[in-house]
Amino acid sequence: MCISDMCSRFGFSSKNWEQRIAATDVCTFLTEMARLPRNVSKRSWRHDLSTRDCPLRPLPHHEMMTIMRYPEGHKEEVHEKIVRAAAKALRAKGISGIGIPALMKAAGLTHGGFYAHFPNRDALVVEAIRSAAADTSKGAFAANKSLAETLALYLSPGHAEHPEQGCVVAALAAESPRQSKPVRRAFSEVVRGLLHHVHTKLSGKASREPSEAALRLAATMVGALVLARAVDDPSLAEAILKAARRSAEA
Repeated sequence: MCISDMCSRFGFSSKNWEQRIAATDVCTFLTEMARLPRNVSKRSWRHDLSTRDCPLRPLPHHEMMTIMRYPEGHKEEVHEKIVRAAAKALRAKGISGIGIPALMKAAGLTHGGFYAHFPNRDALVVEAIRSAAADTSKGAFAANKSLAETLALYLSPGHAEHPEQGCVVAALAAESPRQSKPVRRAFSEVVRGLLHHVHTKLSGKASREPSEAALRLAATMVGALVLARAVDDPSLAEAILKAARRSAEA
C-alpha cells in the first residue's frame, strides 16, 4: 500500500500528512497506529497524533521543507540504483516474472517510491534493458579485448550459469515480441548494438551496417548461449559453448 493510500485509509488526507509520513517511514506510521487506543474515531486518531510527541506530528511548512531536503544528486542516485537492480532481476527472472514490488525490493526500496522515478513499469524495463546492454558493452565487448577474449567470455560456462550478470539479448530477447512498443524498441536498439559490437571485433572498425559475417557470428554466439542455458546437463551445455567457440574461431 502506498503512502497516499494509507493516509486516505486512516483519514489523513492532507498533503502535509503524506509528506510527513514520507519523511519518516511507513514502519513508523504503522507503529504509531498500533499505539493508538482502539475504538476511537479517525478524528480522534488525528488529534492524538497531532498533539502528543509523535514522529508523525504534522509540521509547519518551513520545517517540512527542511526535513524533506535531500543532498544534491540523491534522486539520481536512487533512480540509478533502481535501474541497476531491475536490470539484474529482469535478466534472472524474465520480464513477466517479476512485478514492481519485487523490483523495488531488489533495490532495497519500498513500492511507494516507484512512481517518483518512473511513469509506469515499461519505462523502468526500457531503462533496465539499456543499462544491462551497457554493462555487456563495457565487459565482454570492451574496446581493449580481442575477438578471442570476447568469445572466451561470452561463450563461457560462467556466462551461461549467470544470466542476471550477462547479455540481455540472450537472456530476454525471446520475450520481446510480446512486449509493448517502447520495450520492443529498446530491444531492437540493443540487438543492433550487439551486432555492431560483433562487426567491430571482426573487422576492427565500426560500420553503419553489420556485415554478413558479423550477423552469422552474433547468431552463433547468442544461439549457443540460449541452448546452453536450456539444457539441464552441464556437460552438454559446455559442449555447445565449445562448439560455438570453435566455429567462431575457424
